[in-house]
Amino acid sequence: MRFNAKIAVVTGASGGLGSLYSQMSAREGARVVAVDRAAEGVQKTAALIREAGGACLPVTAGPTESARLEKIMAS
Repeated sequence: MRFNAKIAVVTGASGGLGSLYSQMSAREGARVVAVDRAAEGVQKTAALIREAGGACLPVTAGPTESARLEKIMAS
């Protein structure tokens, strides 16, 4: 597990490559923070990760919400 005890923050995580990278990071042992504007898609990615035994925090946010993202990352 290359990413054991690491946190991976993946933007654009609701589909396509972002979802794939989120799932791959989780399989490698990372706890994933999946970020995207599309709430339904990011929840789906989080569910896929959890079903496979991984840990994922889904975050619905866009690029203009940097203060909110900073707060999430600080916690």
